[in-house]
Amino acid sequence: MSNSARVGSLDALRRFRATLCKLADELRGALHAADADMARASLWLSDTQTRHWRQQLRVRTEAFGRARSALARKQGERSALEARVSCVEEEQALQKAERRLDEAKQKVAATKRWTRKLEEAVFGYQPLAHGLNSALDVDVPRGLARLDEMGRALEAYLGGGPEPEWVRSAGSEMTMRRPRGDDEDAGSVENAKPAGDPTTKPTESTS
Repeated sequence: MSNSARVGSLDALRRFRATLCKLADELRGALHAADADMARASLWLSDTQTRHWRQQLRVRTEAFGRARSALARKQGERSALEARVSCVEEEQALQKAERRLDEAKQKVAATKRWTRKLEEAVFGYQPLAHGLNSALDVDVPRGLARLDEMGRALEAYLGGGPEPEWVRSAGSEMTMRRPRGDDEDAGSVENAKPAGDPTTKPTESTS
């Protein structure tokens, strides 16, 4: 097997560079979108929802107290015939106020729980995002610069220049060949044959 790499076109290298740039841009956009989503969710939970349901808890606690007082007053009232009056409306109002108060309590507890879960998720996400951002800010530009350097060296090589330095310094047995025609390849193969044909038997002497 040949240890040489035949270089005939730089299109693949250029396509790879363009794809790398596109992926880097998409990843950067995804990271920014994720940061924005987490910031909005954190603000919505820890500020908007927390303030809303704490306020609702106070309002509904007061409403529950008023409904309970109204029921107590009604229960103490008597009609002109010394009979207790109906308290159905007040009882229904108290039940409704109690349900609304329970809902506010559950919402306050749920807001605290999900705020804590979101903080834990953000804490676990940040190191990963930092690593990706570091790769985008450092590794990708370094890789693009390396690709550009390789492209220039290969273009010079294809133009008749010396073998690129990064190939000679790689410490590998692989070499590079410039593209050539089929006739040259056939000539190389013919020249590479040994002087004698090992499959031909020597002619016996008749003497």
